Amino acid sequence: MDQDWYRRSPATVRLNESSPALTAHSLREVRAEIACRFTGQPERELELLLEFCLAAWRRALDEW
Repeated sequence: MDQDWYRRSPATVRLNESSPALTAHSLREVRAEIACRFTGQPERELELLLEFCLAAWRRALDEW
């Protein structure tokens, strides 16, 4: 990623967190990507994987 990404990323995260519609859209996109990469897995396992990925992402943002 280019150096400008590091400047833009916090602003993007703040915008996303301030808008429930953007947050919902982002979560749908993440879920769709995970489901696409792990086709054939039981639904419960996909949901747990999604929750794990989101928890890791949120923790990384908190530490950043």
